[in-house]
Amino acid sequence: MLFKRLFGKKQHTGKVDQNKIQHTELIQKLEYGTSLQIGQIVSFGHYYQSKDNDKPENIEWIVLDRSHNSYLLISTYALDSVCFHPHYTHWKDSYLRKWLNGVFLDHAFSTEEQSHIKRRILPDNGPGMDQVFLLSIDEAKRYFRSDQDRQCKPTWVALMNGSGEDKSGNCWWWLRSPARDIESTSYVWNDGSIQDNDVVIYCDPRGVRPAVWVDL
Repeated sequence: MLFKRLFGKKQHTGKVDQNKIQHTELIQKLEYGTSLQIGQIVSFGHYYQSKDNDKPENIEWIVLDRSHNSYLLISTYALDSVCFHPHYTHWKDSYLRKWLNGVFLDHAFSTEEQSHIKRRILPDNGPGMDQVFLLSIDEAKRYFRSDQDRQCKPTWVALMNGSGEDKSGNCWWWLRSPARDIESTSYVWNDGSIQDNDVVIYCDPRGVRPAVWVDL
């Protein structure tokens, strides 16, 4: 695997050769017009994840919502660990947003897969469109009914890049909403609780659970 140094941490840069991998489950379902169910797990895209596998693996996603012929997905695991930004800023100007819609998008999805990922204006983001994003506080509360449902485990790559984990193997992961009253951002703690009034170190890489809207 190839890594680079970023803000003092390792970041994966091994691009997937999408011409040498088979279509994932979701693309097959999309091609046949198969409906998805809320809570269903589907595979879509590929990313390096395991210590014992030097090849990219299928990414698992949870179906969170449906709107007409589009589905909202979030990764089952924290796929990587990335800093939010070198200093305080909002999601729209953050390094993490650029990374998700640049490095991650190009590494994880083929051109065909990217064509199924919608560009959306996030309601709290102002101008600009995203294909890959983080959940907001409201979305994290709406789509996960309990703290336990929000608990997330990191992949080996995420762990090696600094996500950390508790005794249960859970890590905390970024949200895109700013925290209340202080110059900080929100996140989901190891126990699944939403932290929106705490100071975090932006440069400290933590778990990333990408979210996407895909079209049939």
